[in-house]
Amino acid sequence: MLEKENNSLETIILAGIGALTKTAENAGELLEELVKKGELSFEQGKAINEELKHGIKEHIEEKKQAVQSSVVSSLIEKLDRLTAEELVKIREKIEELENSKIDDIENTKEEGELKHE
Repeated sequence: MLEKENNSLETIILAGIGALTKTAENAGELLEELVKKGELSFEQGKAINEELKHGIKEHIEEKKQAVQSSVVSSLIEKLDRLTAEELVKIREKIEELENSKIDDIENTKEEGELKHE
């Protein structure tokens, strides 16, 4: 259930980022056309393009934070409705993932030490 939520969240975030990226590309192309036609100087076009990029980055970050907050709230609501047995399974999975990460870290350290020898 949680995995499906995460996949949906990822799809939503990627779609939003894709839309913003496409908008930025289109805006950049429009600016280039205006510069070619002489309606904007090269420097003006460059400045506007930088402003657009900065604005888009801020917008992406705001949307990402809003989506993350929404997902966290949704997950908390769902966790509140879980049975004791389901919570035990989740705890076991978390421990399994933690142990896996610890193993990965230890293996990485060992590989690094072998390279230095």
